[in-house]
Amino acid sequence: MKRFQIWLLTAVILLVFTNAVAQVDGPLDAPINAKERAALFPTQDSIEQGRALAEQTCATCHGLDGISVDRSFPNLAGQRTIYLYREMLNYQQGRRNNLAMREAVAFLDSEALLKTAIYYASLPPPRNGQRQAEAPAIDAAMDDDPMVAVRSSTAGCGSCHGADGNARIPGMPNLTGQAPEFFVHVMKEYRAGDRLHNMMQTLSASLDDDTLANMGLYYALQAPKPTPNAATGDAERGAGLAESCASCHGIDGNTTSNDTPSLAGQDPTYFVQSLKSYDNGRRDHGPMQGAVAELSDEDMKDLAAFYTAQSPEPRVVRKPLTARGWLSRCERCHGLDGNSSDPRYSRLSGQNEEYLAKALQAYVNGERQNSVMHAMAAPLSRGTIQRLAAYYSIQEPASVIYFELPCDER
Repeated sequence: MKRFQIWLLTAVILLVFTNAVAQVDGPLDAPINAKERAALFPTQDSIEQGRALAEQTCATCHGLDGISVDRSFPNLAGQRTIYLYREMLNYQQGRRNNLAMREAVAFLDSEALLKTAIYYASLPPPRNGQRQAEAPAIDAAMDDDPMVAVRSSTAGCGSCHGADGNARIPGMPNLTGQAPEFFVHVMKEYRAGDRLHNMMQTLSASLDDDTLANMGLYYALQAPKPTPNAATGDAERGAGLAESCASCHGIDGNTTSNDTPSLAGQDPTYFVQSLKSYDNGRRDHGPMQGAVAELSDEDMKDLAAFYTAQSPEPRVVRKPLTARGWLSRCERCHGLDGNSSDPRYSRLSGQNEEYLAKALQAYVNGERQNSVMHAMAAPLSRGTIQRLAAYYSIQEPASVIYFELPCDER
């Protein structure tokens, strides 16, 4: 009865675990073995032995009650047994790169690691009742436009390039219709001084890589419009000259390449200025310098007239999900509201917000090696990460009790 009371805290989930679970990637996703399955039904002795081990090894940072002393550390109370066990193995075997954790578990055998996991999993998970006043605002933020934050970064661009990236001022390029990767590449060239333009160098110097990536995506999501500025060249003659450009820039100036600009609907003055920058060496790009070497001023104007007359096509890019949109993807492994029922996956509900945000960012940066989580987290902006971390931190955590049900093996 006592063992039942320890395990039954807030939720009861009936599960049958077999070795037929599909292996996805690495030890965290591996099928549950017999030793791990037995740990889901621990004896009181195992829990007490785990408590003694935790007191010696883990309590300094994670607390003997499983409540961490630092909010950038995870709470362990009520966490899933097999997840905890396998993560400690990952630290011990160098798959997780954290010197303090590796030293803490370095001399524990697998039985000791498993009993430590059993102990922390048996504890009642932390409650965040004091944060419930924040819940309405946190929940509402889950539906925020994920691109809203980047608008403050693009505000300074609007005076020259238009609020939506479609410039109207002669000599200013449209920013729409381009691959996000190309936008980032060009901005980094300005930032590094490889493209010479005093104002652009100053503006780009204050923008980090994440902001540039978000700006590139923002402009790629805007509907491109052809420039309103008229060209002075001969578009028909320019069409003939453009045939040699089609392999990179597309027949009509709309390219599908991520590292080559689309030229359709571009401002003619800017287009000619760009060609001359390659010709006089202000832009260092071997293929383009070779391509423009034989062009006269008239040729450049005729090419500009042709491309200006073409209709720009929008880029095929996926609009990022809202934070709420990500929840269904997280639920596949981590359960509804972050209460995982699979003991291989961590419970997110009630976890420290700062820790959750740090962990997600580590997957984005590749600091945590898990191909599934890296692929899932890679598209997340810092704003979405913060919203997800805040959301899961205020969810009511639930412990689980596992019953092994009889199976007909005929």
